[in-house]
Amino acid sequence: MNIASMFVLSAECQICSSHAIPASTGQPGALHGHNFRIVAFVESAELDSRGFVLPPSGLRAALWEVVEPFDHRHLNDLDPFREGEQSNPPTPGVLARLVFGRLAPRVEDERVALRRVEVWSRADQCVAWERT
Repeated sequence: MNIASMFVLSAECQICSSHAIPASTGQPGALHGHNFRIVAFVESAELDSRGFVLPPSGLRAALWEVVEPFDHRHLNDLDPFREGEQSNPPTPGVLARLVFGRLAPRVEDERVALRRVEVWSRADQCVAWERT
């Protein structure tokens, strides 16, 4: 079996946000909030000339730039979560996919790839969006 080895770097940010997820009946869901933990993982087969996957605090800084607009906000009021033809419900899964899409161009280059973004809505529950 040929298994490629990679360095994997992770960084975490926390945001506090509220949302209301529509019920399966189509009725508005109950307004509630979470202290979301958002964790991003990048991978690289090689380290840079200083011995890092990314510069120290580089991944966390880029992740914070992406998630800060959602901190202390009601997600339903923000694009792309507003109701309409192109809207997505503000679920942890949709948030994970959105963060991945916005973070990838900030951290990827010819050496580093974004592998996975996890959104933890509770200490015992997370959803992830990852590259396969």
